[in-house]
Amino acid sequence: MRALIVAACLTGLGGIATSIGATIYVAPGGSDANNGSDWELAKATIAGGVAAAGAGGTVIVSNGVYYPTTAISLAAAGMTVQGYSGNAADVIVDGSNTVRCFGISAADCTVRDLTMTHGKDMGDNHGGGLAVFAGGAGAIARNCRFVANTNGNVGAGRFDVLGTLDSCVVISNKGNLSAGFYCNSSAIFTNCAFSWNVGGGSSIYGAQGRQTVHGCTFSSNSATSSGGAIYSATTATVVDCTFVANSSVAGGAVFGTMGAHVTGCTFRNNSASTSGGGAIRLNGGPSTITRSGFTNNSVGSSHGGAIYLNAGNYTVAIDECSFSGNASATASSGGAVYSGASVALTKCRIVGNEAGSGGGAFFTGGHFSSMVDCTIISNRAGPPPSTTGNGAGIFVGTSATVMVERVTLGYNVSSYRGGGAYVSGGRLLLRSCLLAGNANTSITSYGGAGYIASGSMFIESSTIARNTNSTAGGTGGFYTAGGATALTNSIVYFNAPLDYAGAGPRTWAYSCAPGIAGAGTITDDPLFVNLGNGCGTNLVNANFNLTALSPCKNHGIDLAWMASALDLDNKPRLSDKVDMGAYELYLLPGTVFLML
Repeated sequence: MRALIVAACLTGLGGIATSIGATIYVAPGGSDANNGSDWELAKATIAGGVAAAGAGGTVIVSNGVYYPTTAISLAAAGMTVQGYSGNAADVIVDGSNTVRCFGISAADCTVRDLTMTHGKDMGDNHGGGLAVFAGGAGAIARNCRFVANTNGNVGAGRFDVLGTLDSCVVISNKGNLSAGFYCNSSAIFTNCAFSWNVGGGSSIYGAQGRQTVHGCTFSSNSATSSGGAIYSATTATVVDCTFVANSSVAGGAVFGTMGAHVTGCTFRNNSASTSGGGAIRLNGGPSTITRSGFTNNSVGSSHGGAIYLNAGNYTVAIDECSFSGNASATASSGGAVYSGASVALTKCRIVGNEAGSGGGAFFTGGHFSSMVDCTIISNRAGPPPSTTGNGAGIFVGTSATVMVERVTLGYNVSSYRGGGAYVSGGRLLLRSCLLAGNANTSITSYGGAGYIASGSMFIESSTIARNTNSTAGGTGGFYTAGGATALTNSIVYFNAPLDYAGAGPRTWAYSCAPGIAGAGTITDDPLFVNLGNGCGTNLVNANFNLTALSPCKNHGIDLAWMASALDLDNKPRLSDKVDMGAYELYLLPGTVFLML
């Protein structure tokens, strides 16, 4: 009986061994007549090793260059082909520009630690280096190099089913549709580097499914269509990636037809030639862009130096992002962000961007948008001495409604009108904001802080001070040409030459400005902590908090929105009766003021 049990166990183990597969060795000096069981009996070709290893088997490939005559096919589940040294450059599979390097049609196969180069399939024109076909779900390419592969449509590779590219280098591939990888399904890309891939499409082209891209770098890739680095027809998730000097027609780095979720990424020196979005263009949503930096991205003859949001009824959240040195074209808008959608910017820093026409920092042409806890400084609209640059900080176009809360707009310069903000047919609400040091440069300009061409501007609990205008007798504060302006709990003082003007109606309530009238208004000096020196972009050393003797202290009117609101310094709005201006005055307990 014991013998029978042992025999049964051995039979079972034999079955397990068969399912695990064999380990087969391949070396340039081997022979496919060998069984491949060790280096002395190594196979000569990788295809020969794959045939001998079977399902679950491993093929270990010695250093050298291998020239397959047909694509190496992994058609048995769970197979692994790996380079011996672990250095992908030591094992090279060269398709000689006539055959694909690898094809995978069985589940859970892995190719690792080798280079695929000069792959080209003369039949289906998809994936010169690696193609993962139906049945190949779970395929992994790890620590591989894809170099100079080319095909009619797709250069480096394709995923028809779920697969993963991990720690790979994808460089100098070409394809009319995608120079890198084309995805007909969901795919995962981690810790990969994509460089100098050139073609009609991107380094990663997501046609179907959802693409997840994590910890990758994209540099100097170019596409003659959309998305220099990534194109997604669905929704891509991009995390902790770096995009440098990629280019395309639209979306120099990333193009999302149905949106994207971008977190912790860096975009630098990317460009779009004609259709918007030097770094990112989105045609739909919903989308999120979080904790990412955009520097020196540009668009040639369209809008959105960094981000372009195409017109549509969808939402985009941009949180904790920085924008600097981005630019739109000479006659175009949105140096940093151009939006035709509903966008919410929170805790963003937008500094030193430029638009050829309107909205050096932000341009919106429709839907509801918001900006909360942002800093908008030193942006420009229009090159001097042009008369086309409007709204260096914010441009609000027809049908748009924008709520701006706890935002500093400073040192923004328009060549024509509205250095801080410009409203043309839309509705702008400024709440707990500071507009200081903004300017216009044209001799026929008006509204250093703000200009209302049409539409409306509502200013609540805000401070407008030390803005300037180049026109003699012009308005450094805000100018109401058409539409209407309503101010509540606000201070408009020390702008040059004038604080406010224009034929459009202005309504004042519980506010402080020279020569005004209205319920609860005052005209006295607001007594800021420090007026600073200079005006407009020359302003230095200013502090627009109120002193204890300010007539604006406790002189505002409490409004419903203030119950849980904060001022520009993130202090509660309501402790006693509300103050006028962007800042609430809080005195230390027990403070005593002596008047001498």
